[in-house]
Parts: sequence; C-alpha cells; structure tokens
Amino acid sequence: MLSPFLVFFVLFIAYPMVMSLYYSFTDYNLNTANFVGVRNYVRLTRDPVFGMAFQNTCVYALISVSMLFVLGFLTAAVLNRSFRGVAGLRMLMLYPYATSMTAVSMIFLMLFDVNSGVLNKILRGIGAQPSNWLFDPGLALYCLIFVNVWKNIGYCMLIYLSGMQTIDPALYEAATVDGAGEGARLIHITLPMLRPVALFVLITTMV
Repeated sequence: MLSPFLVFFVLFIAYPMVMSLYYSFTDYNLNTANFVGVRNYVRLTRDPVFGMAFQNTCVYALISVSMLFVLGFLTAAVLNRSFRGVAGLRMLMLYPYATSMTAVSMIFLMLFDVNSGVLNKILRGIGAQPSNWLFDPGLALYCLIFVNVWKNIGYCMLIYLSGMQTIDPALYEAATVDGAGEGARLIHITLPMLRPVALFVLITTMV
C-alpha cells in the first residue's frame, strides 16, 4: 500500500530536490547551466535577509514536522478501530490533503483577512482587537504552520493507518490476555512495529 506513495515521493519530491541541488552549483538561466562551484552559496551568505529567512524556515519545519508526526499517529490510532462512522471520518481527514493548494490558500486568505476575515469578525463580536494575521511578524509564521498541518495531517494519518492495519491482530489479542491495557499495547506493539512507517512519514514531511 505504500508503493504508490513511494513512486509519488521519488517522482515529485526526491527527483526535483536532486535537480535543485545540481542547479544550485550552476548559473542556470533556462538555456544553459554552466558549473560555478559554490559561488551561489557564497553570495547567499552575504545576503542580510538570508539569516532571518533561514531561521524562520527552521522554526516552520521543526514545528510543522513535529506536529504532523505526532498528530498523524494519534489520529491514525483513533481511527484504526471499528465503530460507526469511522469510514466517513477517515474520508473527512483526507479531504484537506486532496484539496488543491490554490483552493486551500483562498480559504485561509478569507479566514485570516484583516477586514472581512472570519477570525477578525469573531474577535470584533466579542469586543476584542482584530489582528493582522498574515502581516504581523509574530503571527504570520504560525498561521502558515497551522495551514500546513491542517492540509497534511490526513496524509500522515493515512500512512500510519496503512501500517497499523498490517500488524497481526494476534499480537494485540495475546497482549490483552496477558493483561496489557490499550496504552501498553500502543507503546509496546504498535510503536515498535511502525518504526519503518514512522521514518517514511518523517522524511516525507521534512521535504
């Protein structure tokens, strides 16, 4: 079940990353690509904006990856059960991931708009001061993190869920007979069995 995602990862993530790395050592201009060594990187370190951009990128990646890694697993653990409506909930979790980034951007632009956004309307309604969500240096980065987590948590949930459903139910039954509770089964069976899947989730969310 992971193979389609592996193909997607290689074609649309890994390959573009390798080519981007290659072009970073050239003076590529859509026509030619002459090798220039590390000249581009030397110029980059002299850019005063680079340090701030690098710091913001690290914060964005660290928080986003951590939240997707943990929340994706917890969501999959909850939805890896048989109860009424579970199929609908799984589809609902996947809906943001299946939605185009253009549509997601428009939705959240309307949500965060300083004048007519839903969030600021709620704040005005309760007598609070509205915020300039996307242009406030203290808020904009965390708004982007929220959007990224909202859109991609379904993807992480699906990968974890596919791994959970390959675990032999007999392991859980034996642990239950031995008196292990749900938390113990999750820690001592599910987590160790999902290490390869967790590594895959970690890599794909990082890139």
